[in-house]
Amino acid sequence: MREILDAKDALLKWTRGEPMDDKDIAAILNKPDIIDRNMMINLARKYGMIYLEEFMSATTNEEKIAILDELLKKVDIENQGKK
Repeated sequence: MREILDAKDALLKWTRGEPMDDKDIAAILNKPDIIDRNMMINLARKYGMIYLEEFMSATTNEEKIAILDELLKKVDIENQGKK
C-alpha cells in the first residue's frame, strides 16, 4: 500500500513540474499501472504524443516501464537545462 501512495505522490510532483529525485522516479517505475489514460494524455501534451501512443499500446508492464523510463530521461535532461 505504501508503494502505491509513494508512486501517486511522485506522479503528482511530475505533473506539477516539481523537482523529482531518484526515489520518486523509482516509485513511478515500480508501479506503472497507477498512470491512467488521462494522466498519460496530460504528460503527452507536454512531452510528445508519441509517448501516449506507445504507452497505450504497451501490453506488458515491462513495455510500460521502458516507455516511462525514456520519458523520465527526457524530463531529467530538461530539468538539468534549467539549472
